[in-house]
Amino acid sequence: MRVTVLLPIALTATLVLPASAAPLPVTLRDGRAHVAASALEREAGIVIKKLPGRGEFVACGAEQCALLKSVLAEGDILLVPVAGLSEALNLSASFDDSRRHVALVPAPRESSAATGTARVGSVAPNLHLIKLDGTPVSLDELRARAARQPADADMRLALAQALERSGDYAAALAECESAARLRPGDAPIPFTHGLVLLRQGRTNDALVQFTRARDHDPGNWRIRKQIWALEHPDKFYGAQGIDCGPGGPKRP
Repeated sequence: MRVTVLLPIALTATLVLPASAAPLPVTLRDGRAHVAASALEREAGIVIKKLPGRGEFVACGAEQCALLKSVLAEGDILLVPVAGLSEALNLSASFDDSRRHVALVPAPRESSAATGTARVGSVAPNLHLIKLDGTPVSLDELRARAARQPADADMRLALAQALERSGDYAAALAECESAARLRPGDAPIPFTHGLVLLRQGRTNDALVQFTRARDHDPGNWRIRKQIWALEHPDKFYGAQGIDCGPGGPKRP
């Protein structure tokens, strides 16, 4: 049974991925050229990954990803439209005369009309916490990556999230502050900052960060819901309100 999964596409900027000049086998479906996800990973270093809990697919390089408009699933085989992949990752597709093989190379940036690229943090803030093969990245590995890439705000944000999960709130706050200095105006950073503060029971400080995140992304329902819950705890958490003790926020 053939299932077409239609996906929304994110709109942000610039992505550089390894692409293969070696020809990849082409599969035609409904007159459109597709390449198998397995071939993309093996030959081009591009992994097609399903986002946890979202039912969406992204094409991922070593550090950055781009949401795909559609992926064709045939049993266990994933077929990726060449046109959609090229648009999302700013690639040029060169077919042979028979159109049975295609070579993918980075397109000149100034001539590209691609709008589908996105930072990992923009697509899924926790994606840095999972390797491309689906196994978790350890806290030590994240610390080492952040040390190698001190100017990478997404990496700093991922490390902050991992530190928060481990209970090291002071270190998580420091990473949030570093990420904010590197990329002010990015809603996921103050939102994460607010979550860490909430874990410490600093509700008012957390509300300041959540409000800052909302100002950067006014339409984000998750941010607005978090603010509403803190401003109206009796309605969201019940008559006893919210307990923000050392263990973090929880229902009474």
